[in-house]
Amino acid sequence: MKIITGGVTAAKGFQAASTAAGIKYQGRTDMAMVYSEKPCVAAGTFTTNIVKAAPVKWDQEIVYQHPSAQVIICNSGIANACTGEEGFSYCRATAKAAAETLNVDENSVLVASTGVIGMQLPIQKLADGVKAMVPKLQGTLEAGNEAAKAIMTTDTKEKEVKRLRSHVKELRIPDYDYQKITVPTKKTTLVTNPTTIYGKEPIVFETLKQLMLQANQKVFIHTPYAVFSKEMYEGISQVKEQVPDTTMILNSIASGDNICASADYKKNRSEILDTGISLYEYMGRHSTHGKSLIIDDDIAIVGSYNLDCRSTYVDTETMLVVHGQEITKQLEEDFNGLKKRSLQVKKDGSYQKNKNVKESTIDGRKQGMIKVLSYIIQAFRYLA
Repeated sequence: MKIITGGVTAAKGFQAASTAAGIKYQGRTDMAMVYSEKPCVAAGTFTTNIVKAAPVKWDQEIVYQHPSAQVIICNSGIANACTGEEGFSYCRATAKAAAETLNVDENSVLVASTGVIGMQLPIQKLADGVKAMVPKLQGTLEAGNEAAKAIMTTDTKEKEVKRLRSHVKELRIPDYDYQKITVPTKKTTLVTNPTTIYGKEPIVFETLKQLMLQANQKVFIHTPYAVFSKEMYEGISQVKEQVPDTTMILNSIASGDNICASADYKKNRSEILDTGISLYEYMGRHSTHGKSLIIDDDIAIVGSYNLDCRSTYVDTETMLVVHGQEITKQLEEDFNGLKKRSLQVKKDGSYQKNKNVKESTIDGRKQGMIKVLSYIIQAFRYLA
């Protein structure tokens, strides 16, 4: 990969423009347009939440049902989320304004909005903004940068990513023999929290707890964070009492990338230690974000579930429970690799010395923020 200068206009054939349409504030650049000189194949990554903003629904229809896209219209200030049929009609009206002005197909126009939730867009201002941007379209780096600035809300800096693959004459696909890297399993089960919005029954946690309680030898837990509720403390304590060889690895405060979860962990680490489990903190330069469990030598569990309140009671998380010795052996090898780069936390909160692992340090600014947040976050632990 060769990093090049520029953003959305760095690639040939793309133009951008921006304008101050007065969506929410006067005199502030709040609309951006990206235009491709030729229709493009479109792809998108969309939320799986059942609550979707109007632009998400519109863009899904374009990406899934139509062969190409040519224009993106984005505004800041108002998000067009939780706006019902009226909000969706404004997506169509915005696309229509762009189609008429640029002489393209209405179904090749993607729309996006960011800002305040629950407010309706001033559609006439959007339509006027579209018409104002078309004459300004340019393929310059400056035009791309101004478009990036136009869709900032609470951001402190515009977001632009640009990479160009160079000196590649042909695409090389690794010659994998999938039969060699595939292992047999006895049974595979998908466990998921309810898909309803708001609070959820802790199905994933309770299922994992029951599986751990049935262990005969050992339980290994790998989680990025540990933010326990009362029920979770009790559940992990039960597991430790039933299975003495219970170990958990998570990020150290210095390595963790979730400052809220780290703040809660700082305040409540002693309670986690009181459950009796063997606790290890990963000391890598970057956080580890795996979510997995090993039960004895024949159950491997992987998925999206963090051992925290949010994953337990709020988010729709999934875990794949695989019954098989070969896959469990592979996961245990990875687990042991993490353990070699971790320090065990003793009962008093200090680290067990290990000459092969250096304790990660934390800068004063982050340390101060975590100290303050460790008290504030207690009121919002289910969102940490």
